[in-house]
Amino acid sequence: MGGPEGLWTGNPVGNRFPDIGGYGNHEYGNRVGIFRILSVLDKYGIKPTLALDKAVADNYPFLIQEGHKRGAEFIAHGLTRRQIIHIGMSEADERKYIKDSIDAVEKATGKRPIGWSGPDFQETPNTPQPARRRRYPLRLRLGQ
Repeated sequence: MGGPEGLWTGNPVGNRFPDIGGYGNHEYGNRVGIFRILSVLDKYGIKPTLALDKAVADNYPFLIQEGHKRGAEFIAHGLTRRQIIHIGMSEADERKYIKDSIDAVEKATGKRPIGWSGPDFQETPNTPQPARRRRYPLRLRLGQ
């Protein structure tokens, strides 16, 4: 799994052809799927909770705007779909990962998220205790 995020992430290192299938599946959610879900939530007056990873927070301001229109709660959800918490990380690395995720959501939305949900529920024995104990809502003090 080498290479930059984007069209080439699903290909072997050195492959210069885009992974159209992988890219299309990922992008469907941000371009089409989310609006179908929001439409149903709007119809029934349900306020959404939106999980944002750092990549989405940094690169999809229109999704943040759609959430703000609906009074959504935003929770931090990792860094990217290709960069998850794993057993090889130290507790310090996991704390930095979680902090970077929370900081990105705060910067993008203007409000510090009180929730954390690890991507694919990949918390490990090193994950700071508050993040493992409770999914949402969560107040995690990372400056310790």
